[in-house]
Amino acid sequence: MNISRRNFIGRSAAAVAAGMVAPSLLDGFHGSWRMFWDYGGGLLTDWGVHLLDMALWGMDMGEMPNRVFASGGNFAYPGNIAETFGTLSVIYEFDDFTIQWNNIAGTETGPYGRNYGLAFKGTNGTLIANREGWEVIPDQDKVEPVSAQPDYEDHKKHVAQFVDYMKRRTWILHAPSVAVAFVRNTPISGISRRVCNRNWCMTMRRKNSTIRPLMN
Repeated sequence: MNISRRNFIGRSAAAVAAGMVAPSLLDGFHGSWRMFWDYGGGLLTDWGVHLLDMALWGMDMGEMPNRVFASGGNFAYPGNIAETFGTLSVIYEFDDFTIQWNNIAGTETGPYGRNYGLAFKGTNGTLIANREGWEVIPDQDKVEPVSAQPDYEDHKKHVAQFVDYMKRRTWILHAPSVAVAFVRNTPISGISRRVCNRNWCMTMRRKNSTIRPLMN
């Protein structure tokens, strides 16, 4: 694949300041481009594709949230050239549950001692999941504790399943509405935070399948 440095990187002021239009960029652009608003959405859109879609899938939710609240900034590494938020907290409000997203760039501590992952909190216990496996932690003794680890053949099975579904021209596992919901949810989180300043802020609200700003 032939990648044009100028066509891919463009001329974002922050990218120029970071030296991202220099010929030496090509070796490192894969990990850098997502940290500039012209090209990506930071950790939320980077890791969100691996985690938020699991949250939506697990809750069987293919609709947009009723409201989205976001807060964050570049607090951990204020001198970093990245434009996107290294620290970010987002609340997605649905009819009968919420999804909470948190990221802090440069740290590898997640829920319940994992480096990263999801925690589904219920009245009987908590389900924690990531690529390394999943575990149910009971609330008191309401359910039995259970856990599972991948056999490291899972990726091969996943690829084989993907090819099989493509050959049969049918949907894979979860419905396309969940994928659509994820694609819409991640950008509005960044928008919600980016438009905030000291004088006013904005939440995103769903009404009649549209997103409308509310000034507070």
